[in-house]
Amino acid sequence: MSTLGPTRSTAHDGTVTIEVPSMGPYGMLLEGDPKSGMCAVIKSWERLPGGKFGPIQKHGGVRVGDWLIRINDFDCTTQRFSQVHALLSDSNQLRKVLVFGSRAKYKEICA
Repeated sequence: MSTLGPTRSTAHDGTVTIEVPSMGPYGMLLEGDPKSGMCAVIKSWERLPGGKFGPIQKHGGVRVGDWLIRINDFDCTTQRFSQVHALLSDSNQLRKVLVFGSRAKYKEICA
């Protein structure tokens, strides 16, 4: 019997790690924490040119409302949104590993 969907999901596992290309677009619209302006949360999905899903949405284990916790070794939870966005947009990073966490995981980390 085969199962559909991702092998990991923020809904069940707390965090999901996804390797993405060094250059976007990644197909997600981010915003900072409305209260503090820190970190980055997925506000919505955006289709790529040609109508395709981006690599994060295509993975299937990350949901709107999940938080971008890490980019490589960079802890996004302690940084302003502008810094997180700048690193995500930096094409000089040859490899990007993104770690997303559920809202509960974000609150646990930031408590």
